Amino acid sequence: MYRRHLKRTRRRLASPRSWRLRLVFWGSALIIGAVAAGFALIAHHADGFYRQLHTSDPWLAYALT
Repeated sequence: MYRRHLKRTRRRLASPRSWRLRLVFWGSALIIGAVAAGFALIAHHADGFYRQLHTSDPWLAYALT
């Protein structure tokens, strides 16, 4: 009984379909993480631009928002 369970578990862990699903899951997670990091970087630069604009001409910054 234990051997049958071990064999079935080993087969399930090593199956190509199972690995394909894992790769899709982790690949999607990496892509979503990269997009989130890019969005945070763009937001950081936009905030710096707004602060610089607000320092040079406060009314123009308020007019744009």
